[in-house]
Amino acid sequence: MGAMQVTPANVLHIRNALLAESRLLSGKVEMATSGVQVGEPGLDDVSRQASGGFNDKISALMNQCHAYVDALKAAAVELEQTAKGYGHTEDQINASFTKFQLDNPPPNSVPTSPSAPGPAMLSFAQSLASAEPSQPQPAVGDLRFLFPGLDGDRR
Repeated sequence: MGAMQVTPANVLHIRNALLAESRLLSGKVEMATSGVQVGEPGLDDVSRQASGGFNDKISALMNQCHAYVDALKAAAVELEQTAKGYGHTEDQINASFTKFQLDNPPPNSVPTSPSAPGPAMLSFAQSLASAEPSQPQPAVGDLRFLFPGLDGDRR
């Protein structure tokens, strides 16, 4: 798959999608992070070591989630600067995000499969769930699949 090309015509759409996704995921990650601890099931040494190990793994996973959200935000900020370089004003940028949010409301929940009832899955999860087994899976952070056709990719 070729590299996504940002143009004056698509820069705001891409920026808005990344910003909206980062805000949605930020709230989910914060909610998941707060108060997540595995307690000691017993007073023995094995229980203390096990709970410490689980908590270390949980913390490492949550740090990865925070880093992913931060990367999405950073990309949105870079695209905002690019949009300004293309001549888009602050008012245009803000108005486009407001419209994007109205046109693309966040889901109330995240189904675990494409056939689950409820709102659509998050973009990245949807792409993973719908990919053919023979197709390469998108790498975390590779968001080109969110915008098929914008860079000539006609999947």
